[in-house]
Amino acid sequence: MSIPTLAPNNQLNIQGVQSSNISGTPIISSFPTTNTSNSLGHYHFVDDTTKSTNHLNLSATSSGGHIFSHASSTQAPLTVLKVDRTALTLDTLLRNSTNKTYLDLSLGKLNLINDTHTNSLTQSTLLLNDLVNNYTGTYTSEQVNLVNNSTSFQTRVYGGQVQMSNNTTDLNVSTPTYLKISNYPLQNVNSNLTKDNLTITDISNNISVLSPTDLTFNGVSVFSNIDVLAQKQVVPQMIVSSPAIYADSSIAPQPSPFLSSYGFGGWAYKKASPQASNAKINWYLPFPVANATVGDLYGLYYQIFNNCSSTGSLPFYTVYTRPLGDGSDYAPWYHSSMTYVPDSNSTANQTCQMFMNIKSLSFTPNSIGIQNQISMSQSTVNNPRGTYLDTDVILFIAFGTNSGSALNSVDFSCSKIGMITNNFSAEYNLL
Repeated sequence: MSIPTLAPNNQLNIQGVQSSNISGTPIISSFPTTNTSNSLGHYHFVDDTTKSTNHLNLSATSSGGHIFSHASSTQAPLTVLKVDRTALTLDTLLRNSTNKTYLDLSLGKLNLINDTHTNSLTQSTLLLNDLVNNYTGTYTSEQVNLVNNSTSFQTRVYGGQVQMSNNTTDLNVSTPTYLKISNYPLQNVNSNLTKDNLTITDISNNISVLSPTDLTFNGVSVFSNIDVLAQKQVVPQMIVSSPAIYADSSIAPQPSPFLSSYGFGGWAYKKASPQASNAKINWYLPFPVANATVGDLYGLYYQIFNNCSSTGSLPFYTVYTRPLGDGSDYAPWYHSSMTYVPDSNSTANQTCQMFMNIKSLSFTPNSIGIQNQISMSQSTVNNPRGTYLDTDVILFIAFGTNSGSALNSVDFSCSKIGMITNNFSAEYNLL
């Protein structure tokens, strides 16, 4: 094959090859397979198999490439496309023939459109429009927002927070971490879920709060109500007189003399001659829960028929705790004690219930047929004895009278003695 020569217009025209701007540089007549050294120019090769045109730019030692520009009678030249070995640069829209998919390079936005969706993607946002179901989804680096355009119901997720509402003004970023559901689909109900609790508010502003440890309705704990129900549940025990109970009492319990006249039974005690002036009773009763501590005792009560109204004539309670044997015990046989006494006297020949509310219980024990309710409190005389703590284990509880009371100033019959725990009320019925 002869070496090609230039035409007068500095163009090379041979079969399958067209070139321009090659003056003064080595000419190539076929598509090269190695570097083209110092050759310059623009070549158009026709592929023998596909008959497609292969455009080749030879730039010698420069960067080279292809530049496509446009100008008109009203517009100055504008470079719209540039291609080199490193990049393809396009400064206008890139679209398909139907205009349903196009890339706006000036705005940095890709649009994808068909009969059911209109979607777009920018550097910071993905927008999806479902034209059939009328939904819109917006995705950014900070949040996801889903909108039902038919109902205005929105779901927003951002920064560890999920919000749901059909009120757009109700969605905000003021609370850092919670799930909020407003009005829809739970009509007239607002729900907030945080890491600590779930709060539900209805149209009447009733509020329920569920936490890991509690459930409240308008501030009232369900568990406290359950506790109250448990505490009010009476577990009765029938007991008869025994030396193990009356122990160091001056005399053993007597049958109630008021059963026939007043219908009040139980165990009776009257301090009268020939008893000594320091006569008393101590009825020692076990606590109904084994190895219970002082903190497990919520309340104490007893019911009596009082036949005497003299000052200091009413019985009292003393709670004794188990000795530790470490030198801190108040006495060899007990560690500490606490005495509870009635706050007032009762009317003679009337029934009454004495109640020591130790743990601020919201109820009083059942007292059907009882005429008087009298509260109790801690004695102010040498009380408590020893270091009396909630952690001390209860030894027993003593029901006793004052040894210093005068003869004929103590006269009663006790029908029941009650001890309230966190789980039930133990009630000793004295037979």
